[in-house]
Amino acid sequence: MIKFSYWKIGLLLGLIVLCLLSAYFISRRSESFANKQYKYGILMCCYNRPEILKKTLESLKQTNKENLNQSIIYIIDDHSSNSETSKLIEDYVVDIKSMGGVDNLEVKINRNRENMGIAKSLEKGFTFLYPKCEYLTNIDSDVLVKPDWLPRLQEVYDRSNRERNNGNGVLVSGFNCTPPNCAHKILSTNDLYHVKKSIGGINTFFHRDMFDKYVTVIGNNVKQWDWKLCYYCKDNNIPIIVSNPSVIQHIGVNGMNSRTNRYDIAKDF
Repeated sequence: MIKFSYWKIGLLLGLIVLCLLSAYFISRRSESFANKQYKYGILMCCYNRPEILKKTLESLKQTNKENLNQSIIYIIDDHSSNSETSKLIEDYVVDIKSMGGVDNLEVKINRNRENMGIAKSLEKGFTFLYPKCEYLTNIDSDVLVKPDWLPRLQEVYDRSNRERNNGNGVLVSGFNCTPPNCAHKILSTNDLYHVKKSIGGINTFFHRDMFDKYVTVIGNNVKQWDWKLCYYCKDNNIPIIVSNPSVIQHIGVNGMNSRTNRYDIAKDF
C-alpha cells in the first residue's frame, strides 16, 4: 500500500513537472513571437470558394523562400459556411511549414465568429500585423502571385517613394487592371511602375507609417472600401502606384463585384 502511494505521488509529480515545462516553452514561444519583428505582413481574407482558394494558396507557397522567411502570413476565414475552406487553410499551414527552408516564417489563422465582411476583416488583420511588420500587404483569396512578387513590390515602393512621395506616403499595388475591364485609368507610366487614378482592393502594399490612415478609411467605409481609399489618396495627395508589369493576377470570376462581361484581369501578368 505504501509503495503504491509513493508510485502515485511520483507519477503526479512527474505530470506536474511536464505541465510546467510545457507551459514554459509555450510561454517562451509566445514571447518570442510577440517581440519578433518581420519585414512583411501578408494578409489574406477568405470566404468559401475552396476550389479557388486552393490555387491561391498553392501560388503563395511558391513565393521566394528568402522573402517568406521575412514574413508573417495571416489568414482570416470570414466565417465560411463550409468545412472545406477551414480544412484547406489548416492543411496549408502544415504543408508550407514542412517544405523546408522557411524556419522563420510565421503563419497564423483566425476564424471570425460571424461574417464581418472584407473591410472589417482587413481592419482586424492589419491591426494584428501592424506592430510586428515594416510593410503590410493584402492579397485577395482569388489571385495568383509571381514568385518574386514581394521584392518586385518592394522595388516599386522604394523608387516611387523617392520620386513621388510628397510627405504623405505612397500606396502600391501589384495588379494593373485597365479599361475596358475596369475603370482604373493610368495617369502616367515609366519602366517600373504606373501612376494610376484608382485601384481595386485585390492587392495593396504600403509602409506601416500609413497604417493609421489606411485602417481609418477602411474601418469607416464598409461598402466600396477600396474606392473610398482611392478618394482619400486623391484628397490627401498620396500617389497610387502600380507595378509595371503586374505581379498579381485575378482568377475569381465570381467574386463579389466581378461580372462575366466585365472581369477584372491584368493583361500584363
